[in-house]
Amino acid sequence: MHKNLFKKFGATFVALILAFSSASAVSAAGDTSEFQPKVTYSNGNYTFAKLSHSDKAVSTPDGIVDYLGGGNVGVTGQDQGATGQGDQGQSYAWSAASYGDWMYVGTCYAAMGNTLTLMDTTLGDKFDKDVMTAALKAMFNGTFFYGHEKEDGTADEDSDGILVKVNVKTGETKLLMSQSLNGKGPLFRNAMRYKDKLYFCGSVRNKGAKSGLPSIYCIDPKTDDIKCVYTGITPQEIGAAYKQGISTGIRGMTEFNGEFIASCVGVDGPYILKSKDPSAGQSSFKKIATKKDLFNYPAYHYTDSIYGGSIWEMVEFNNKLYVALCTGTPENKPDEHTMQSFAIVCGEEKSRRLLDMETSCR
Repeated sequence: MHKNLFKKFGATFVALILAFSSASAVSAAGDTSEFQPKVTYSNGNYTFAKLSHSDKAVSTPDGIVDYLGGGNVGVTGQDQGATGQGDQGQSYAWSAASYGDWMYVGTCYAAMGNTLTLMDTTLGDKFDKDVMTAALKAMFNGTFFYGHEKEDGTADEDSDGILVKVNVKTGETKLLMSQSLNGKGPLFRNAMRYKDKLYFCGSVRNKGAKSGLPSIYCIDPKTDDIKCVYTGITPQEIGAAYKQGISTGIRGMTEFNGEFIASCVGVDGPYILKSKDPSAGQSSFKKIATKKDLFNYPAYHYTDSIYGGSIWEMVEFNNKLYVALCTGTPENKPDEHTMQSFAIVCGEEKSRRLLDMETSCR
């Protein structure tokens, strides 16, 4: 009999957000390298060194790359017009993974500004943008970033998220993905290293498309070859998901019993996948759990808490897979101004099968 992979573990609230205004290196005090930073911060036995736009002070536009106008970005000193002006929209490092001396970083473009835009459209909230903009500029002393503007004050084209790599010893920067470089605007929200390759997951919008698709990308750090290995929803399905108010996306990734594990939300709701070789592509992934296996806990609609956070994170511990789930919905909220928070479930593999897992439920 096929039984539930997951058991109820308890309910808790877990939230972790890391926001960086630049990529930084950390080294033990007294350690020397090729890179001689100008902006540093020391505390105890460690010194943090600013790598991106290393000659510019903190609290100035950084974003690792430079905004060139018209939605284009470039690397300082490498691309025409990239003279160190920065890109304020790239101020949120949403994902990162290291390989050798290189740190691979994916950004969430204009996180607060884009969230407000979504609230005023897809997410169902309504407000006067001019009033909101004026209020935020006052609150942030004129520094709030809603999007790029031209010299005449009219809106310029957004550059979207990027994927870059930065050498932590030399500060060298290489742009790997962007709308202006290769027609792909990534909003990668998680990253991990698996079998000597790097995997980034999130939403990736192809040039000209209205919205991004939940995707997993594989990067071979030896060659910087980049390819999409999994897409959780097709361009044809994205409209149906939108009409149902489903917040599609890929968020969680981990390794469990030596296999690659990822979570996704499609038109049929949230699910968990596994693959022994994710670099082989879409056909290598097998579904091991659905929302039913997760006790129908995941909240995955825009009207739910955190706009449908669903499967928030996963981790292996003591040969079990622990999954943090966003559970708040309008139906189970404690009161009018509060949403239910998170639950944690855990599952364990009992025996191996070709396509699935035989498990027990406690």
